[in-house]
Amino acid sequence: MTDDAIVKRMKVIVKDHGGQLALANAIGVDQGFISKIVNQKQEMSYYLIRKLCFQLKYSPEWLILGTGDKKDQQARIGQTDHRDPDAAYRS
Repeated sequence: MTDDAIVKRMKVIVKDHGGQLALANAIGVDQGFISKIVNQKQEMSYYLIRKLCFQLKYSPEWLILGTGDKKDQQARIGQTDHRDPDAAYRS
């Protein structure tokens, strides 16, 4: 089962984005997927972590371990990376 602390941080992200539907739309996933993670009916996936970190600039260290800054340093100073994190997986 997903660590309760990661679920708590996921709930913070949901709140930051104005709810599950808004977050789902921001990262291009179904709202039901977000709901299952928040309600611990599905494991937190690498796919979701990657989307949250690349697209919304959350720090992987904060999201996974609960340490460090919530947002990635580069995002805070305006150096964003607009590459598609899923591009390498497409043929």
